[in-house]
Amino acid sequence: MQGGRRWYFWCGLMVLLASAALLLCAADRRTLLLAGNSLWVGLGACAVSVPLGTVLALVLTRTDLPGRRLVFGLLASLLFLPLYLHAAAWDAGFGQLGWYSTLRDLVPAPWLRGAGAVVWIHGLWSVPWVTVIVSAALHWSEPELEEAALLDATVVQVFVRVTLRRALSGVLIATAWVLLAAIGDMTVTDLYQVRTLAEEIYTCYALGDDTATRLGLHTALLVTGALSGAALMFLDRLLTLAQQLPRRAPLVFSLGRWRWLVVAWVVLVLLLLIAVPLGNLVYQAGLVVRSAAGVPVRHWSLARCLELLVPWPATYRYAAVWEFRRPLCWTLAIGLSAATLAVTTAAPLAWLARRGGLRALPAIVLAAGGIGVLGPLVGVVLLQLMTAHDLPGLIWLRDQTILAPVLATTWRSLPPAIVICWLAFSSINQAMFDAAQVDGAGWRTQFVHIGVRLRMPALVVAWLVSLATACGELPASILVVPAGVTTVPIRVFGLLHAGVTNQAAAICLTSIVGFLLVATAIQWLIAVVLRRAARATAP
Repeated sequence: MQGGRRWYFWCGLMVLLASAALLLCAADRRTLLLAGNSLWVGLGACAVSVPLGTVLALVLTRTDLPGRRLVFGLLASLLFLPLYLHAAAWDAGFGQLGWYSTLRDLVPAPWLRGAGAVVWIHGLWSVPWVTVIVSAALHWSEPELEEAALLDATVVQVFVRVTLRRALSGVLIATAWVLLAAIGDMTVTDLYQVRTLAEEIYTCYALGDDTATRLGLHTALLVTGALSGAALMFLDRLLTLAQQLPRRAPLVFSLGRWRWLVVAWVVLVLLLLIAVPLGNLVYQAGLVVRSAAGVPVRHWSLARCLELLVPWPATYRYAAVWEFRRPLCWTLAIGLSAATLAVTTAAPLAWLARRGGLRALPAIVLAAGGIGVLGPLVGVVLLQLMTAHDLPGLIWLRDQTILAPVLATTWRSLPPAIVICWLAFSSINQAMFDAAQVDGAGWRTQFVHIGVRLRMPALVVAWLVSLATACGELPASILVVPAGVTTVPIRVFGLLHAGVTNQAAAICLTSIVGFLLVATAIQWLIAVVLRRAARATAP
């Protein structure tokens, strides 16, 4: 399977190099500057997340750290929290109008500002992704190599020369993912006014300017081609890594006398990733300003915090769920529709692609496009297609229905759905298909009665992941929502520009609870799927 899919990697490399060369030749100075800013943000995020996530993966996967499964589960849950919630959590504390900046009189020059804030937020948001990807590479490496090396070398030498080298593929895959995610998003860059390609496209269309004049749509498409080529290479390596099922449990190294020092470091990292941003939102949700002798006095109120978070019968009108009820309903309507459309599209494509070859081309191209296309450019292209010929029907669908945001979020939700369905279907024993074909079953019968029936938990996982992605999607949908329709990400994104208020912090906390519930369901279903796979492959 690895050799049959090798051409994806080389095609992606050729597309990346060709698009980058054309961009350097055709782009003007401003576009190159924006591309450089985008790349700088991506590299800065990698500098923060890759070392931290790699060390976490090594500690959690290959050492006897106490409670490592619990820590890994917490980090895996953070995968499904969208970027705008991370931005809100950090801005609530250390942004220009955050509680700490106000308390310390740092409003003119807060800790989080400019490009440094963008790199910091993107980097910490990417740490769980790096940890999970590198952990997979470490978990699926051959323990026989380490056991053989231990006969002639010390534990430290084996860890450095064998274990770290086996993790290199996961580090490279994680680095590519962090770069693609940071370059294609504009949430944090727009919040802190850092000009990148994605932020420029969004700003031009949000203000009604012509992107073809100010930026050059052709150069944006060249950048998208380069990113899609990189995404194609990323998907090839990711699918290759994911299909290398471990034959044995990985070798675990003893921390010895360093155990509690490592435990203290992991606790500090969890405080940085979870406790500090969550505490910022909790404090901001309960913050009350009262006047004492004409002087405003700020203090935290538990009653105020609970009043905003929990819809009590007597005070339900003050709760964030009630205040944001319409954005919540629109978010669920768009998310449910997009997740269903994404899985129903991804499942047949993944079924066709499970054996590789040219039949995998539609699935791999759509997945790479969903990852590589700049987020705001998805909305721009969709608007152009729906208004190209001034057809009354398309214009009505754009202005009076949620079709446009559903299509935009579906495009962004397709890659995880395709990857999960692809891995699920390719793990089915080929002998089952051969026996069904001998009995006269066609591909539709095999798809329904073998693929869907045997891999239903995996399809549910794909749907839940697509739902979490769609409900947290912002860059592609913000430009295409019709008048009168707004989602929670768009509403919170608008509020963040004026500072994180009590209501904004409360709806962010409510959203975090919802995403964590979805993450818990996903992890439980993945555990079910892995247990079934282990039983099926047991001798």
